[in-house]
Amino acid sequence: MIWGIDLGVRSYYAAGIDTDGSLTLHEHVLQLPKKTRVKDQAPTERAAELTALTQSLRAVISPWDQVFIEEPPMSGSRNVRTFLKLAQTSAAVAVAAGLSGVSAMFVPVDTWKMTVVGAGGASKETVALALKVRSRRYSLQCQGDQNRVDATCIALFGTTATVRGGAIAEALGVSR
Repeated sequence: MIWGIDLGVRSYYAAGIDTDGSLTLHEHVLQLPKKTRVKDQAPTERAAELTALTQSLRAVISPWDQVFIEEPPMSGSRNVRTFLKLAQTSAAVAVAAGLSGVSAMFVPVDTWKMTVVGAGGASKETVALALKVRSRRYSLQCQGDQNRVDATCIALFGTTATVRGGAIAEALGVSR
């Protein structure tokens, strides 16, 4: 299975494409009391969150899988604190892959968008439309959730980026 991972500060969304072309969606979202802010958290609380994310992903990754993780963006409307939290989440996901015996590849946003959508700076709407055009079935499985759409597109990128993924990409009609 080739996994694409879309990150959040307290979440990840994973989409796995298997050799038969089937799509598996998995997500882990931590819920906090409404008035809790990230900057008010004790370090031990953040460590517990990251441990929970790692354990959740380890439960679905197999040693023969391949994992592609979206790099945390360093620019845009996000502040430094948010970037650091995203970097922590990406590290937790990479640790989950490593503990499962799998190496993880970090993929810049513009790289997977260029490969899958054809435009490195594609908007969320354009990415969703590109997935719908490429695979209506995958698009429907994502149920309009942009995090799922992104994770699925990252997995599609993974099918074009690996030798093992080549057979999957060919079966899906994705150009390499």
